[in-house]
Amino acid sequence: MTTLPRRIGRALEQFHATRPWDHNAHYHRWLLRQLPRRFTTALDIGSGSGDLARLLAARAGAVRGIDVDPAIVDRARELTDPAAPVPANVAMAWIRNRGRKAPRPSSMTASTRPATTTFDDIVRDARQALPGARLRRRLFWRYTLVWHRQEDVGPTTRPGAQQ
Repeated sequence: MTTLPRRIGRALEQFHATRPWDHNAHYHRWLLRQLPRRFTTALDIGSGSGDLARLLAARAGAVRGIDVDPAIVDRARELTDPAAPVPANVAMAWIRNRGRKAPRPSSMTASTRPATTTFDDIVRDARQALPGARLRRRLFWRYTLVWHRQEDVGPTTRPGAQQ
């Protein structure tokens, strides 16, 4: 006889398989609210099937999406119009799909692997590369990084520069 925890686990897997919810897509609207209506370029690292890159393309002059999984990159190319300027949760699944069965989105077909970099490592490296970057932990094992490029300031007008 199957133990209760195993039966519950299988039931949850079956439920989520028929009512998927993409926790990456959960942040797309938030990300778009952080951006100006028009901007020149965007880079989507770990772009998966390209859902966010396609949203960014509506505002950016050019978008580059990159991912290490060749199969999901091929899928992104299939889903993306060539003319485009684009060189866990059971509770959320239930809410998002209103209890209805739904096909698994392409964005949920990419292979995954355990993280090898800690959040503290990412904060350290990001602040070194992007002075002034703000990082926050978010729900569903995600974090956000917000950074605003400082306008170039001439050497004689920078605060503390020698005149």
